[in-house]
Amino acid sequence: MILLLPFFKVLMVITLLFGLWFYVVGQFYLHSFPY
Repeated sequence: MILLLPFFKVLMVITLLFGLWFYVVGQFYLHSFPY
């Protein structure tokens, strides 16, 4: 169980990075195509 902790930490960081990336891309597309 102790060995899995670093894996979960990496998974959490990757998830946060993907969330931030999708947020930035979403903002970019919202400003690029004003409806």
